[in-house]
Amino acid sequence: MKKLARNIEFQRRCLLYFRRVYPKLHQKLVAIPNIGNRNALSREQQMIGMSKGTANLFLAVPRNGLSGAWFLLKPEKRRPATTAQNNFRNVMIESGYAFFKVINFEDFQDELRGYLEEQINEHHVEQVVCRYLQVDPSLLHTKTSKQEIVRARQITCYAAQILTGKRDCSVSYQFFKDHCGGIHGRSVIKSLYASDTQWRAKIDDILNELMISPKYMQI
Repeated sequence: MKKLARNIEFQRRCLLYFRRVYPKLHQKLVAIPNIGNRNALSREQQMIGMSKGTANLFLAVPRNGLSGAWFLLKPEKRRPATTAQNNFRNVMIESGYAFFKVINFEDFQDELRGYLEEQINEHHVEQVVCRYLQVDPSLLHTKTSKQEIVRARQITCYAAQILTGKRDCSVSYQFFKDHCGGIHGRSVIKSLYASDTQWRAKIDDILNELMISPKYMQI
């Protein structure tokens, strides 16, 4: 009972904070009925759609190419997410949602502000792309025209464009002489994704780490 009361208080505090700080969005953060992993779901609960592993809160606010955000509240630091919770997380990320596991109120505040307010960290996008493609990030900003560097630039630019929602985002001008270069790079990556299965797998891995749904490659 003490654990349940602590979890309820944690969730209540998160909801009150959100409604106070973001009053215009107060209806867009909703609580999901939570069933503990050790409890068996009754037939009636299954019939109304309750399932193990579902996160506690859902924020119905699209941001940076993502359709919304899920928050899994885990106030016990040492307690790992359950298998059902991890499965739910993976499905949501693959479907184009952000997912945050938070262990305390301050953690919730930071993740919420980061999702709603912070600008996209284009340096982070570069680092993720270069790690997957095994290229030196510093070479992206040189004049080299080696194929692997050009490809890394194009993928970085395309991912950053999806995250910011702007085709003329600043990262385009870091890599290309003008806006047309960014548009060409976007076209090249979409064609590569559609025609080359090995590149498709690499790009999917990059997008998943950046929490961008691969469905955006079809746009």
